[in-house]
Amino acid sequence: MKKITYDIINNKTTKLFFDAFSNPKRFKILLILKDKSMNVLSLQQIMDCEQSDLSHNLQCLLNCGFVDKETRGKERIYSINKETKPIINSIYKHIDKYGNYMASCNIINNNKLGNKNE
Repeated sequence: MKKITYDIINNKTTKLFFDAFSNPKRFKILLILKDKSMNVLSLQQIMDCEQSDLSHNLQCLLNCGFVDKETRGKERIYSINKETKPIINSIYKHIDKYGNYMASCNIINNNKLGNKNE
């Protein structure tokens, strides 16, 4: 097993990882795909967004390794990959359990308003 170091906190890739997850559209795509693979049209109907916007976000998730794509003729089927699924499940459980506490956290809420006092 690889030794954990705290240098990862200052790593640009770590920031990119969390940026990908923190985008509401991309996170919604991951939540949708956590239980079922889907084609672009089905995802577009659930997401209620433009196909170009969906494709842009799917490409980001694909490039970052969060989803897999299978091509069947002209149809592209997207699925969450096996490494990402447990992360999404854990995040979902955490939000479900602690969402009310996070919503009332003055530190996070103040930072969102531009107050960077930590």
